[in-house]
Amino acid sequence: MGRKWHQSHKEPNASIEGKATTLYDLVRLPEALAAHDEAITLLRPLVEEGGRRDLVGHLASALINKGLAHIRTDDIRAGFGALNAAVDATRESVK
Repeated sequence: MGRKWHQSHKEPNASIEGKATTLYDLVRLPEALAAHDEAITLLRPLVEEGGRRDLVGHLASALINKGLAHIRTDDIRAGFGALNAAVDATRESVK
């Protein structure tokens, strides 16, 4: 049986991140990266401009997953860029 996950419908990225995770598991990495980008594009303005601090963890998770996908494609620089962005997003939320 595959990975089991559940996200609330209140989380705007739930289906996008689910798709990205599935694509990553299937080693369809370019498509997984595109799905992570889609989730990040959706979440970042909600967190940064909309004050949705409750979504910071989801933004950080999407950035971490994007970083891991980049690292798996041997794009280490982009991978660590995404991982650092996840740390920055989390750090900003506790200021």
